[in-house]
Amino acid sequence: MIELLTERLRLHPLDLDDLDDLWRLDSDESVMRYVGSGPVADQAAHRERMQELVVRFADSPFGLWGIRKLENDTFYGIALLIPFEDSPDIEIGYRLLPEAWGQGVATEAGRALIRYGFEALRLGRIVGVTHPDNAASRRVLTKLGLAYRGTRAQYGQDVAYYVADRGVADATGEAKPAGSEVDKTVELSVAPTVGRHG
Repeated sequence: MIELLTERLRLHPLDLDDLDDLWRLDSDESVMRYVGSGPVADQAAHRERMQELVVRFADSPFGLWGIRKLENDTFYGIALLIPFEDSPDIEIGYRLLPEAWGQGVATEAGRALIRYGFEALRLGRIVGVTHPDNAASRRVLTKLGLAYRGTRAQYGQDVAYYVADRGVADATGEAKPAGSEVDKTVELSVAPTVGRHG
C-alpha cells in the first residue's frame, strides 16, 4: 500500500497507531447505522480484528487507508480498496466520523482511490455496495462514476450494488476512459510511505 495525497487529504495505510481512532469510528452509532450489525461494542475484539487487517494488507496494493486532513492530521475516517467477497472484483468503501460529513471528504478520498485503482493498478472493474437506505453513500458512489446495478445479497444482507469498469462513467452516465477529465477532478500525488508522520 502507498500513501495518497489530494488537495485537502492524506490517505495513509492504516497502522497500529490508528487503533484508537478506529475504535472511535466503529463504536459510533451514527457512523455504523448502515454498517453490518451496527456499532462495535467489544473494544478488545475490535482491536484484535483491526490488527489482523493491518497485517493482512501490509504488503498488498489493496487495503484500508486512514483519511486525515492534510493541514493538521485530523482523523476523518477510513477508505478502502479490497477484494470483493466471493468475486474477482475490487471493492471501494469509506466510513467517516460525523464531524467530516457534508464536506465532500468521502468523494475526494474515493476519487483518489478510483484513480489509484484504474491508473496505477490497472484494475478492470471497481465495485461498491451500501445499504439501500443509505442515501448519502449512494450519492457518493454515483459521484465517483459507479453505476447502479440493482440490489444483491452480500455480506449477509441485501445491498445496493454499483459498478465502474475501466471506462469510468461520470454522473451524467457518459462513459469516460480512465485518465480523462472525470478522473482528474482531484489532483492526486503519491507519497512514499516512510512512516505515518515522517
